[in-house]
Amino acid sequence: MAAALPGLLAVALLAFGPLRAFRSGGRPARAVPQPAATPLLRSVGESLASCPLGYLCAWQAPQFRGAGVGIFGSERDFGKFPQQLRFIAGRAASFYNHGIPAPQEGKPDVMVFAGTEFQGGRVCLANGQSLPTLPAPIVTTSASSNLWLASC
Repeated sequence: MAAALPGLLAVALLAFGPLRAFRSGGRPARAVPQPAATPLLRSVGESLASCPLGYLCAWQAPQFRGAGVGIFGSERDFGKFPQQLRFIAGRAASFYNHGIPAPQEGKPDVMVFAGTEFQGGRVCLANGQSLPTLPAPIVTTSASSNLWLASC
């Protein structure tokens, strides 16, 4: 009997077509809502409190003042940001590392580079660290890229 089962299934598929999953009551199943994707870049307001969890935030002025940008993940060139956020390229004056952008990757710290493509002077911010003013390695040119790391 068990040996005949594959043959019977093949005959049934040919005769009736593939089985279709269905629900009783004739109503189609509802789609399960998916969580919204985290935006990679976003505007942020003045102060550390405006920086969302998981982002590196950069502001135009020292002491986390002025317009800012939240950066979720590594970015090779701030100058390629969308037009409304590009103002920060080469002009950031303060930074805050507010978390882990990809906890599964275990990269809580972030290196900020003066040049694009992770080049030039650099400064590393441990998770939770802020820079109200830029240090010597990048103060003259500001910042143009960032890279998340496992450790400073």
